[in-house]
Amino acid sequence: MRNLRKTILPLLLTFIIVPACTAVADGTATTALPAAPTGTPLPTITPSPTSPPVPAFPSYAIDLVLDYAGKTVEVSQEIVYPNHTGEPLASLVLVVEPNLWPACFTLKSLSVDGVETVNATLDGRRLEVPLAAPLAPGSVVELSLRYSLLLPRIEPDRDATYIRQQLFGHTYQQLNLVDWYPFIAPYVAGEGWLLHDENYYGEYMVYGSANFDVTVHFADPANPPVTAASGYGLPAGDGLRYRLEKGRVFALSFSPFFEVDERTVGGVAIRSYYFPYYALAGQKALEVVAQAFQVFSERFGPYPHRSLSIVQIETAFAMEYDGFFFMDTPIYGSYSGAETDFLPVTAAHETAHQWWFALVGNDQALEPWLDEAFATYSERLYYEWLEPERIPWWTAARLGNMADSTCPIDITIYGFYGFDCYYTPSVYLRGAVFLHDLRTRMGDEAFFAMLQDYAAAYGGQIATAADFFEQVRHHSNADLSDLIAAYFQNPH
Repeated sequence: MRNLRKTILPLLLTFIIVPACTAVADGTATTALPAAPTGTPLPTITPSPTSPPVPAFPSYAIDLVLDYAGKTVEVSQEIVYPNHTGEPLASLVLVVEPNLWPACFTLKSLSVDGVETVNATLDGRRLEVPLAAPLAPGSVVELSLRYSLLLPRIEPDRDATYIRQQLFGHTYQQLNLVDWYPFIAPYVAGEGWLLHDENYYGEYMVYGSANFDVTVHFADPANPPVTAASGYGLPAGDGLRYRLEKGRVFALSFSPFFEVDERTVGGVAIRSYYFPYYALAGQKALEVVAQAFQVFSERFGPYPHRSLSIVQIETAFAMEYDGFFFMDTPIYGSYSGAETDFLPVTAAHETAHQWWFALVGNDQALEPWLDEAFATYSERLYYEWLEPERIPWWTAARLGNMADSTCPIDITIYGFYGFDCYYTPSVYLRGAVFLHDLRTRMGDEAFFAMLQDYAAAYGGQIATAADFFEQVRHHSNADLSDLIAAYFQNPH
């Protein structure tokens, strides 16, 4: 969930991966290694009958050394990528989000199947790696990267020269690694790589599922900060090793100041990380998430991971990741225990994203309602289970007069849709109103059975609105044409 106060840098910045740098027509720079010698094209690689089974998902093995005091990270990363696109791939496209910050990302080496690559290009956040031979469907390629990160300072009140309100980087109290490693963009057969432009508001990243094996070392192992992570961690030599299977993203946050409370629910370790003087809010966050976790596990299906981290962050907005989410310091600071506090609303919303974003993925730029409307409506489900008498308050405080709006909910994060049809009111709020109207039309039994089947069918995948409505129609014979026409500009 993002705040509308995010700002954007109008032009993409391109940084150095090698000394050579050439200018392109629009004035941006594209970096490239010298071209490899040309020769006879190699045949398309196809798996042999004795090849090991092709993995179902990509895997990322990442070994990092964090210098917390110096705000730098040295990384060794191995990627195993199975081609399940149904098409031969002449190159791979990786997303390198840290390259949007000046002098942050330095690529030191890149190899493909053990052979160092000399003709990869990094333009903004797009790293394209040509392959020596097309990667056939059902084949596997391995990439090895070595790079360093010089982490930027997080400026909560930045001006319009920046791309967006920032989570990646460091403050006085913490250091955050989010969208910090290069990852292979999802590929849509017949369309190509999913790599959207940045925007003022909303999430523009699209993630496939992958398996993560992340080992964290510290430059000063005698004084390590407290670590919050997406995966379940265990000691590994002088560091910590985390595993996350079928995850969207892997996030980390470090602080020597974190206090930690933990509760186990259904075998899952739920941990709340918060700063001193915010103990009341940090403990309430843990309580709410534990309760919401139970509700959503029953309503949507089982949670797929061993841990869930709730992390306080020094910004003005919250954000979901996989097995991990941030809640902002203003939410913690304003919590008093009053019934009108918004911390429970935010905590329930971000917990729901573990199903609607992390488990069931979607194109957050083009179909953001598929996770944000679901997470917003899940807030109501939390209150239904815990304090049903407070639903009128939640409806008034959260949704306002959205029931009377005519804004479509299937807008993208790009563009302007009219004076009242802004992104958050339309996608989050009116989207939640639609889901409640859909529930009323279908009936509770069919509606919740549909949600469970939808989560089971598209867990680990990137679902579309068409996929969702296929599940709806499978579970209900009700005529929904008027309802869909009232809420969607592109009916399904």
